[in-house]
Parts: sequence; structure tokens; C-alpha cells
Amino acid sequence: MMTNIDLDSYLRDNGIMPSQQRLRIARVILDKSDQMSAEEIYRNVNGPWPPVSRATVNNTLRLFVEKGLLTQDPNDPQGIYYSSKPINTP
Repeated sequence: MMTNIDLDSYLRDNGIMPSQQRLRIARVILDKSDQMSAEEIYRNVNGPWPPVSRATVNNTLRLFVEKGLLTQDPNDPQGIYYSSKPINTP
């Protein structure tokens, strides 16, 4: 499990400006080894914290895919399942 500082650095190293919402989304998906749907990610992000909109979750997932942090399941015709790539921590 990565710390918030590690996640912040990881996002910056991959060309993503970290925000509280992006860090929360990253924590949910990047610490998992299995696939999650956008809806599952949305539900997990919206726990005891202030809410994060579906649009923010979807835009962040799209950005993470674009930057190579996540992959979309090629067998999913709707493209709604995401999995994380391994994170190399020092």
C-alpha cells in the first residue's frame, strides 16, 4: 500500500497533477490487483469523505488510462472495467 506522499509523487512522475479527488481515486484503484468497474470505483471513492462526482471519476479514469497507469479490459465491449498496472516503489 502506498502512502499519500508516494501516490502524489507517482502521479507527478506520470505527468498528472495530483488533486484530492485524483489521490482518492488512485488509492482505490491502484492498490487493487483485480479489475474494477467505473461504478465500483465511484462507490469506493464516495465513502466517508466529501462526495466526488461521477464525471470526476470518469474523467480521472480516462486520464489514468491515457497516461498508462490503468488499462481498460479489451474483452469488455463497453470499456467500463479497469485494472491497475504494477507500481514499482523504491
